[in-house]
Amino acid sequence: NNFMTNPFQRSRSYRTVTQSLILCAVMCLTLATPVTLHVSQQDVPEVSPQEQQKIVQEYICLKTALYHEARGEPIEGIKAVLSIIQNRKNHKDYPSTYCGVIKQPYQFSFYNTIKHDRTAYSASEAKVRATIASLAFEAAVGRFKGTLDPSVVMYHAKNIKNLPAWSTRAKFVVTIQNHQFYRS
Repeated sequence: NNFMTNPFQRSRSYRTVTQSLILCAVMCLTLATPVTLHVSQQDVPEVSPQEQQKIVQEYICLKTALYHEARGEPIEGIKAVLSIIQNRKNHKDYPSTYCGVIKQPYQFSFYNTIKHDRTAYSASEAKVRATIASLAFEAAVGRFKGTLDPSVVMYHAKNIKNLPAWSTRAKFVVTIQNHQFYRS
C-alpha cells in the first residue's frame, strides 16, 4: 500500500501517538491550515489497523456530508447537522456507522446528486473546511458531544418549497439558521 493512500498500514510500530499525528498532519496539509497540536500519550488510545481504517472512512464520510449539508451555516448549525447524523448512528432504526447513515438512499440531499468539484476556494472557505474537518474528526474518533437531544433525528432546509412528508408527523424542535430540526 502507498503510504499517502493509507498511512496507517505501513507497519504495526505506528500504533502510537504517531498515528494520530500523521493523520492530523495529512488533514492539515490537505486543508492548508496551520494547527497547533497538544496531544499526550494518554490522549491517544492504541487502535488496530482495521479500527484506524474505519476512523478514516468515517471521517471522510462525515467531512463530505457536513461540507455539502452545512457549509453555509455558523458553527452552531454545523454542529446541529452533525448531531443529527450522530443521533441517527446511535438510534436503533438507523445504521450503526456514520457512513451507513450518510449513504442511506434519499436521506441527505447531496448524496444522490454529489458533484466532485475541484475548483479553488477562498480563505473564508478554507476556514469553513477546517472547522468541518475538525468536527468530523472529533466525531470519527468518538469525541464529539452532540448539541441536540438524542431523539432529534430529522431536519430539512428551512427554505424548501415542498416539505418532506415526515415533517407533518414529526415534532418540531428548533430552527438553527437555515435548518429546521425535528424529533420522531
